[in-house]
Amino acid sequence: MIQMPGATGSAGRTRSAFRREAEMTGNLKRAAPCSLPEDLVPGPCTAGRAVLAARRAVQQVGGGPLAAAVMMMAAYGLWQVFQWGGREDQALIGDLAFLPVSGAAAVLAWRASRRPGLEPGAARAWRLLAVALLLYLLGNLLQLAGEVMLRWRHCPARADVAYLSFYLVAFWGLISFRSRSQPGPRRLRLLLDAAMVLAGGAMLTWYAALSPAIAAGGRGFGLLNVAASAYPVGDLLLLSGTLALLRGAPRSSAPALRVLAAGVLAYIAGDVIYAHLAAHSSYAGGDPVDTLWMAALALAFLAAACQLRAKTSGNLALAPEPAPRHPSALPYLAIAGSYLLFAVAGLRSVRLGSPAGCLLAAAVALAFLASARQHVAVRDYGRLAVRYQELASVDGTTGACSRRHFTEAAEVAVARARRPGQPLVALMIDVDDFKQVNDTHGHAAGDQVLAEMARACQEQVRPGDIVGRYGGDEFIIIAGITGTRATQIAERLARPASHVPGRDGEPLTYSASIGIAECQPDCDLPTLLTHADQAMYEAKRTGGGRWRVFTDTMAAKRNAATPTPQAGVPRHGHSRPPGGPGKGRRAHD
Repeated sequence: MIQMPGATGSAGRTRSAFRREAEMTGNLKRAAPCSLPEDLVPGPCTAGRAVLAARRAVQQVGGGPLAAAVMMMAAYGLWQVFQWGGREDQALIGDLAFLPVSGAAAVLAWRASRRPGLEPGAARAWRLLAVALLLYLLGNLLQLAGEVMLRWRHCPARADVAYLSFYLVAFWGLISFRSRSQPGPRRLRLLLDAAMVLAGGAMLTWYAALSPAIAAGGRGFGLLNVAASAYPVGDLLLLSGTLALLRGAPRSSAPALRVLAAGVLAYIAGDVIYAHLAAHSSYAGGDPVDTLWMAALALAFLAAACQLRAKTSGNLALAPEPAPRHPSALPYLAIAGSYLLFAVAGLRSVRLGSPAGCLLAAAVALAFLASARQHVAVRDYGRLAVRYQELASVDGTTGACSRRHFTEAAEVAVARARRPGQPLVALMIDVDDFKQVNDTHGHAAGDQVLAEMARACQEQVRPGDIVGRYGGDEFIIIAGITGTRATQIAERLARPASHVPGRDGEPLTYSASIGIAECQPDCDLPTLLTHADQAMYEAKRTGGGRWRVFTDTMAAKRNAATPTPQAGVPRHGHSRPPGGPGKGRRAHD
C-alpha cells in the first residue's frame, strides 16, 4: 500500500492516504479479469450479504422467470397441502402439473443453446439438455395417458422408456459442459473426488433402493422390477455428470450451472425417495415426493433463464483458471454419509456396548476426524493458491493485468478476432514525461498517477476487455470494439482528469500519447502490438497528449528511418525513435 512521505503506521496516515487506499481497493475490484477474488474483499454483515445475494440472483436469472418459477412452486405447494380436487383426481392433477414446467424448461434450454457467442461445448450441452427435458415431457404424457385416461395395467413400463432415456441424454449433456483441459494432478484429484462420491452414492442407492426392490421382488423379479431398479443407476449417472459440470465448465455458464446442479440433486433425492416408496408401499401421481421433481424442473427452467442472461459475447479476456479456494464438500459428504450408513446397518446386528460395537464406533469417529483434518489442510492450501494466482496475474501497483497474463489473454482474443465480423482494437498508452513526474513530485505520486491511469482505462472499456500494464509507464487495451469507438476512448484518455496531489498540494497535470491499431484478419499479436506502438510514438513525436491511428504510411516511414545494420554491429530486435528508449521509465521498473 502506498503511503504519503513521512507517514508512519496507521496513526500517522493522513485522510488523503486513506482515500488513496480506498481508491486502490476499488481499482482492484473493478479490474477485470485480473481482479481479486470476491471472497478476499471484506464484505458487509450477514443480513447485507443475504440481500446482496438475493439481488444478484434476480439480476442473473431475471425478474420474470424467477417470478414465474416461484408462482408455479407456490401453486403446486398449496395444492399438495390442501389436496384440491380430492383423492380421485390426484393423479390427473399431479401429472398435468408437470407438463407446463417441463415444457417451459425445454424451450428455454433450447433457446439458451442458440445464444450468440456461447461456447460450442456449452451450446451442445444445452441442446442435449433440451432434448432430455423433451424426453421427460414425453414420459409425463405417457404416464398421464396410461395412468389416468387409458388405464393401462402396466403403463409405467411404457413411460419408463422415455424416463430412462432422459437420464442418458441428460448425462451426455452435463459432461458436454466441460471445455477446459485440466492438468494431470488436478485431473487425478477430480477423478478421485468423483470416485468417492460415486461410491458413496452407490452405497446409498443400494441400501435404500436396489436392495429393498430386489428383496420385495423375490423370485418374481421381472421387467417392471428391472425398470424400477434402473432409476438409481440413472441417478448415479446424473451425480457423476453434476461433478463434471461443477469443475472446469465455461465461466460464462457458471451461475447457470450452479442452479442446474441444485436441480439435479433435488431430482436425485426424489428418485431415492420414490424407489424406497415403491419397495415398501405404493406410489401414485401427485404424491408429495413429486414436489422434489417439480422443484428440479423449476430449477432447470431458472438455469436456462440464467444462461440466456449471461454475458457471453464480447468477453475477450481469458481469466486464469481459478484455484479452488475451498475444497469440494461432496467427497466429504459422501464419506460422512457412507460411514453413518455403515454405523446404522452395523448397529442392527452388533450391540454398541459389545467389543465389536466399540470398535465400530471408534472406526467411524476416526474416519470423521481424518476427513476433517484433510479438509482443513486442503482449505489452507486453496487459500495460498488463490493468493499466488492473484500475485501472478495482477499488477500490484495499478490493479491491471500483469504483462504475462495480459499476453496469454490477448493471444486468445486475437485468435477469436480472426472470425468474420469480430472487431478487435489495440490501444497503446504511454504517460508523457513520466520521469519528470517522478523527479518533481516523488515516486509515491508517480505510483498514484499510474494507478489513476489504469483506473481510467478500466472505466472506459467493458468488463470483458483486457487492460494490462505493458511496461513501466505503458498500458495497453485490447477491446472488441470498432476503430471509431477506440478513437473516442483515446480522446478521453489522452488528457485524463487528475486527482493526484503534487508536492504543492495541487492536483498535478499529465497527459498520455496513444496509438491505435485495428486487428486485420491475418494479424497476430506481435504485429498488432507493433502497429499500436508505432502509432503511439507518432503521437508522441507531435507533442504528446494526442492519439494516432496506425496506417501503412507509418510503417513505411518507420522502416525508412531504421538504419541498416553494418557488419559486426548487432541489430536491436525492437527499434525506437531517438530519445525513445527508457524515456519516462523508472529505473526499477
